[in-house]
Amino acid sequence: MTIKPTFTNGKLPHGGVSIVSSRIPPTALSRIQQTNSSADIIVALLNAAENSYSWRQKTSRIWSICPRCQTIFLGYRQNTPKCCSRECNGFYRGQEWARHAHKGRAAWTEVSRASCRTKMTGDKNPAWKGGLTYFKRKGKYADQPIKYVRCPSAFLSMARKDGYVMEHRLLVAQALGRPLTREECVHHLNHDATDNHLANLILFRNNAEHKRHEHGQAITPLWPPSLACPTLA
Repeated sequence: MTIKPTFTNGKLPHGGVSIVSSRIPPTALSRIQQTNSSADIIVALLNAAENSYSWRQKTSRIWSICPRCQTIFLGYRQNTPKCCSRECNGFYRGQEWARHAHKGRAAWTEVSRASCRTKMTGDKNPAWKGGLTYFKRKGKYADQPIKYVRCPSAFLSMARKDGYVMEHRLLVAQALGRPLTREECVHHLNHDATDNHLANLILFRNNAEHKRHEHGQAITPLWPPSLACPTLA
């Protein structure tokens, strides 16, 4: 198994091209190289030694195996190269291109984009928060952010352009069995915008009726029908 202490075509973390130097002393590097083990084990030993001899908690250097010539080489973790040299990289990319050449350039680009979307969408994205987001408000309701959730296809007319909808409006719409109109207003009985239980939600035909209800007038809500003229004590 050949070990290449440096990757001559490696990229620096902040741009530029340079040689990647290892933190492992030559004696320790030679001792690991003489280990009669598989390539995966040698790479694991090299990475462990790189971490132990690095002054950082987690080194920016990483050892890998070239998929073409099976050479063990060193590169930077931020943009780890797949191959040990430009020659191997060109051969590797040529093989990948040959697999999709019959589809044309547009199809190859689409394959790459589809692969990227698959890797970075949903729970595979590091910014994934479980399919929900919060809108922070100001003033006296700053401690009660509005919760947005992914909108089902049957209620997309209520959603924002990004496909998210207010959770309390979605719950009432699902209880009604139809999307809400823009004029219809959902009210929280306990004035807590974070409490989206159905028992805490009532629906008015418009915001004017909602405001009149807030001022103590006897307004019959649009939903639920069983709640006649609710007033606050």
